[in-house]
Amino acid sequence: MAFLLGAALAAPSDVVRAQGDELPPGPGRDEVVAWCSGCHSMALVTQQGMSRTRWDETIDWMIENQNMPVPEPQERELLLDYLAGNFGETRGEGCVDTPWGRRCP
Repeated sequence: MAFLLGAALAAPSDVVRAQGDELPPGPGRDEVVAWCSGCHSMALVTQQGMSRTRWDETIDWMIENQNMPVPEPQERELLLDYLAGNFGETRGEGCVDTPWGRRCP
């Protein structure tokens, strides 16, 4: 019970830090955790392997179809920079083309 109370009272920055610990450091990490982890595990986000264009299209899709709030343009750029820079499309074995874009391990 004390754990649940402690988790409920944790500052939002503490929650973001805990969920982002496994992510590469850099500008945009905390913002990605804050925007994405409310609906997705970070493992789901980090395994996508999408190009910047596909990340951008995915944000549009989530706004239009999943009721995601619209990020301010500067924040959206920060999200895209971090996602594409750290979890962008990779080339090599194991990549597959899906209706949602190319997915790589």
